[in-house]
Amino acid sequence: MIQRVKSVFLKESLCLGLLLFSGEQRGSSVLAFSLDLLYSERQKNEGRARPVQTGCLQCVRRMWRMPGTGGQSECQKKREDYITWDEYFMGVASLSGKRSKDPSTQVGACIVSQDNKILSMGYNGFPKGCSDDEFPWGKEHETDDPYNAKYFYSTHSELNAILNYRGGSLEGSKLYVTLFPCNECAKAIIQAGIRTIVYGEDKYAHTSAVRASKRMLNAAGVRYYQYQPTGRRIVIEV
Repeated sequence: MIQRVKSVFLKESLCLGLLLFSGEQRGSSVLAFSLDLLYSERQKNEGRARPVQTGCLQCVRRMWRMPGTGGQSECQKKREDYITWDEYFMGVASLSGKRSKDPSTQVGACIVSQDNKILSMGYNGFPKGCSDDEFPWGKEHETDDPYNAKYFYSTHSELNAILNYRGGSLEGSKLYVTLFPCNECAKAIIQAGIRTIVYGEDKYAHTSAVRASKRMLNAAGVRYYQYQPTGRRIVIEV
């Protein structure tokens, strides 16, 4: 028995030395696979069967040093810090809003199917053919001279997202938008068949337009809820 243990130990030591050398010459992937095979052989010698599996060099080295790990490689587990669906789609809506040229309010929207596929996006701005440099962006003349204020010309992000869709029906879809929809957008949302709204801010909740919006959405059975930020910070370099 003692002789057999010495033989196995010597065999492993020699193989490990050769493998370390070959790993330097041939790359870490060869070394990782070879170490894994060697570790599997050790498990057999100790009476613990273990399937051979490949992994990164660091994981295999860790398993070699710690036989009690059961052979579970860290690189073979899924990462746990991925973003949620709500984070993903609200992030897309927020990014869409960055395309808006409106100097006071930038709103983005993203429409998603029932199986979490992005169908359309939009942001607030002027219709096609209406120059961003010629039409008014101001809102100071809303009451005294509305012809020279933005409200007669600007299309909201929700309506743009609905109009941008070319795939057919939006029945049963979900809308992510960075600002709660106004009454005019609520009409389009209901008529398009959108069933759920996830919104960011609701800073105009006290206005008649938003109150009317919620009244219609409630009557039509459209569910809406406010997105709850997670505090996760994601930096994108463009």
